Amino acid sequence: MNAFWQVASYEYKRNVLRRGFLIALLSVPLWILVSIGIGLVMAHMENDTTPIGYVDHSGVLAAALPAPQEEDSPYDPVPLVPFADENQARAALDAKEIRGYYVLPEDYLQGGAVKVVYRQKIREAGERQFKAFVRVNLLAAYPPEVAQRALAGTEWETVMLDKSDVQALKDTLVKILVPFITGVVLYVGLFIVSGYLMRAVVDEKENRTMEILATSISPEQMMTGKVVGILGVGMTQVVAWLLMGGVAFLFVRHSVPTLPPLDVDWGLMGRILMVLTPAFLMVCGLMASIGATLSNASEGQQLTSLITLPLMLPFVLLGTLISAPNSPISVGLSLFPLTAPMTMVLRLSFGTVPAWQLVLSVVILWICGLGSFWLAGRVLRLGMLQYGRRLRLGEIWQDMLGSA
Repeated sequence: MNAFWQVASYEYKRNVLRRGFLIALLSVPLWILVSIGIGLVMAHMENDTTPIGYVDHSGVLAAALPAPQEEDSPYDPVPLVPFADENQARAALDAKEIRGYYVLPEDYLQGGAVKVVYRQKIREAGERQFKAFVRVNLLAAYPPEVAQRALAGTEWETVMLDKSDVQALKDTLVKILVPFITGVVLYVGLFIVSGYLMRAVVDEKENRTMEILATSISPEQMMTGKVVGILGVGMTQVVAWLLMGGVAFLFVRHSVPTLPPLDVDWGLMGRILMVLTPAFLMVCGLMASIGATLSNASEGQQLTSLITLPLMLPFVLLGTLISAPNSPISVGLSLFPLTAPMTMVLRLSFGTVPAWQLVLSVVILWICGLGSFWLAGRVLRLGMLQYGRRLRLGEIWQDMLGSA
């Protein structure tokens, strides 16, 4: 067991201390910082307090009640300047005293058409303020409670009816983002881990280090140690990205208070973690097995696609999984090891999965995960006897039958 932890510790330190790892670790937060910077610049550009003019031929704005201010708005109010006619407004625009002006014709109450004149487009915040200004003056003759309700709008509550219960339908955007982000993180993490595993196993096969280590540690312990160590590398990178992303989100949330709160369903995230944990172990074991069959790293791309393509197949069938989450194809994909991770994540995010299907899928993934570690050790043992050439599937199959 001591040798196993020595291998795991060696693989972890060797990869974490590499320059390439640090570059990859910092690339994502750098991209996040650039995105935040662009967003802040755009928000600053949107906060334009250059006055906006208006010409009212309809008499709607004669009383000129002030526009209501949006609650928690990050933008400063824009001054609204009245003009007697369009000539005065045009002169102010030419003198760059206003950003643009609106014209309400005499028949505005009949047709509702409004003309806007500008050289530089009026910002969205100013446009919203002028629309609110017009609405509040249109409602001036109504009782205050009616005017307030009309300005506030209507809050819609949507519920979904099924055979068992009435449940609130969650925000569609959050439902899409949870599985999508989870899938992206899993996919990136798998690429990181598989790349490290492939290089570690193939490099040591090429320089015959394994043959020396085999005198003090079994192939099974060696391979398991490598997988655990490199799995730690991948988890370090993913966790670091998630923490940096969380800090960035809190910063943006503080800077832009109008953002809606992020309502996280921790029960859903727990069920997703139940599925992804054994799936990650399974894929690591399979990638290590592939690396043990190769004579050099360039041979690995085609073989690894046999693992990565089925993992992403549920995204191709996303429409079917959403429209018919309990169909035979959805259930079948949930129980097949290579398609189960993403299928279960999508089904859990978009609906209710029967408990027996979730439990059975997790059990299958754990069996396959532990089996992939055993397979990796067997393939490594066989590969040590076949130096310089790629192992064939038939040879691996015969070895497995012989050990049974």
